[in-house]
Amino acid sequence: MRSKSYAMTGLLLAAAVVFTLTGCDAVSPRWNYMFRPEPTLPSDNAEVKLLTDRREIELRYGYKTLDSDILRQAYETIDENIHAGSSNRFEVPGVSAGEFAHVIEAYEDDHPEVFWLDTASRYSYIEYDSGCEVELKFVFEGDELASAKNELEKKIDETLAAAPKKATDFEIECFLNDYMIAHCEYNREAPYQHSAYGSLVRGQAVCDGYSKGFQLLCARLGIACVTVQGTAAAFNTENGGTSDDGHMWNCVNIEGDWYHVDVTWNDGDNRIQHYYYLNISTGELLKTHTISPLYGETDGAIFNVFVPQCQSKKYNYFLHNCPVVSHPEDDSEVIAALIKAARKGEEYLDVLISPEMDYDNTTQAIANDYAYAWMEAANHYNHDKPRLKPDSEYVTYKNLNIITFHLQYE
Repeated sequence: MRSKSYAMTGLLLAAAVVFTLTGCDAVSPRWNYMFRPEPTLPSDNAEVKLLTDRREIELRYGYKTLDSDILRQAYETIDENIHAGSSNRFEVPGVSAGEFAHVIEAYEDDHPEVFWLDTASRYSYIEYDSGCEVELKFVFEGDELASAKNELEKKIDETLAAAPKKATDFEIECFLNDYMIAHCEYNREAPYQHSAYGSLVRGQAVCDGYSKGFQLLCARLGIACVTVQGTAAAFNTENGGTSDDGHMWNCVNIEGDWYHVDVTWNDGDNRIQHYYYLNISTGELLKTHTISPLYGETDGAIFNVFVPQCQSKKYNYFLHNCPVVSHPEDDSEVIAALIKAARKGEEYLDVLISPEMDYDNTTQAIANDYAYAWMEAANHYNHDKPRLKPDSEYVTYKNLNIITFHLQYE
């Protein structure tokens, strides 16, 4: 496994312990699965879409924050000039320097595909009574820019071709989260580290590169996604920065509700960490992050133009994706999840222990007896293959109320 340039495991996963299931010699009579219909997982009634039916959505959340025709025209002027292929000067009449900062932030937030704008010094300007004269700063120009655009589009096409052919938006989001983790490495020294080009093509980026790459892929697959700026003190100091260094992450809209997603924080060596910041509420996020103010609420250079309210927990990864054990003998949901995982040949299954249960006693009971029977039951419903080894390993994460089975096959 490639090494990471940062380590969040100590912060998030203080108690991860690996065990081997001991099992029992025979399945207890209380699992009379031979006389039951095959258990199924509950459905959330989310729309399942074919990959061929997914269409790119235009991101206009930044644009919609501009409250005058003059500012919206400045937005369109940026779009015209940014595609000219070389640094150039243009006028934005009736727009002050402060207003232009709002406009170009709104434009950048809506256009993660525009990777050639120099994030260190995006533009210079001269302010007049009648408006501004602006010069954009690019890191690619001419033939080099054309080549880089082709590289990015090729990488996007390859990524989208690997996406699930039939999936809900949540399943697509999980795929993209996993893709970013597998194909990008956090690197403060990498060229183009702040852009989607850096994360997707070069495979090395920092938080804003991760966020823009994730946003771009989501939009191409029809999922609304925005970037959010703020700080994350523990992450910054662990990675050689200061506590007030900026940080960026995303918000995504799944089935009508917004959620925070921090793909950078999800990218750690421990597999369960890949989902720790996948679809959390604002309340959960604020335990470790701060959100920068909206434009007009601060005199600082760092601000957001749009931050959605994220209150739902429905599509939190652990709450939505994990079968729940509310009593060890309440086995139908776990068995259904094992059947599904085995049929797909998946390597891991995360199971959520209800907070109402005593975690230590429940996981001990699962390890000593129940898990063995659950896997034998899954093998019964899957008939001859694929067959799970009932003595598979498992890992406990007490601070998450999760037990993860490392599935092995006969």
